[in-house]
Amino acid sequence: MRDNQYAYAVARIRVKEKNLLTDADVARMAGMRDADEVLAFLKERGWGSGAEEDAGGLFSFEEKRALDTVRELGIGEETIEVLSYPQMYHNLKTAIKAVITGNERPEAFYGGIAPGLEEVRGAMTAGSYGELPEHMQEAAREAAAVMMRTRDGQLCDTICDRACLEALEAAAGKTGNAAFSKYLKRLVASADINIAVRGSRTGKSAEFLKRALAPSGLVDTAALKDAASRGSEELFAWLSKAGFTDAAEAAEKSPSAFECWRDGYVLDAVASEKTNPFSEGPVTAYYIARLNEIRMARIVVTAKANGFTEGQIASRVRKMYA
Repeated sequence: MRDNQYAYAVARIRVKEKNLLTDADVARMAGMRDADEVLAFLKERGWGSGAEEDAGGLFSFEEKRALDTVRELGIGEETIEVLSYPQMYHNLKTAIKAVITGNERPEAFYGGIAPGLEEVRGAMTAGSYGELPEHMQEAAREAAAVMMRTRDGQLCDTICDRACLEALEAAAGKTGNAAFSKYLKRLVASADINIAVRGSRTGKSAEFLKRALAPSGLVDTAALKDAASRGSEELFAWLSKAGFTDAAEAAEKSPSAFECWRDGYVLDAVASEKTNPFSEGPVTAYYIARLNEIRMARIVVTAKANGFTEGQIASRVRKMYA
């Protein structure tokens, strides 16, 4: 876009940012009586079309609204596609397991994002994965073969999850948007650290960790693997020395504290784009912020529906963009 087009888009975003949920809003939601009260609060703020029958419909509508908004404002389709990689790979591994086990659950898929069940089924039936996006073809072939041979769903997930991280890291090296590149790199690094933290707690072998960890420009994954394979204490010490003291401290505290660190670490990568009026950055940052607030709303509603206390919910919610 030309500078005047960026300026128009950013002016629109500035107005829309005022409607994003704040930390205070999320804290208020956590203190509400039940899920229905939270949903009523969101609808009062303009969420939904008024025709949704349940929370899932409300959140799906908001995800589509966010996507429509940033498309209207000129965000590149390549950026949108990269941001959908996690959902794409979720669909891939879910479809592979559904085809092989026969347990097909439409609700387990992200709608409107390819590949879906039929695309993966067609590729597996024909033994040709060339119709899938290039970055996932090899992982799809390997994961399907493993699932067919062993019925090992965890290994299927590991193959697909690593391929997703590799695709995100590759995209970070190609984008001309510095903040978006930083966001993607932090997404990969935090995912690798998460794999290591979980692996250290469950006694995963060095071989498993080597297979699961994706190359990262921000983390020495070989050293991360070695530290995690020696246990949590060794891992936390290594993370502190490697510049991830906050991650180590959060992981030692609790799983929910660590998830809060992850989200804050990633979201901070695009927070500075609020003040950049002559690039696609603010639009990208706004879209990421919208997806984040929808996810936080899902967490609160789900927790309320399952009887979680205000304190339990507060420990699970994340830092907001607004």
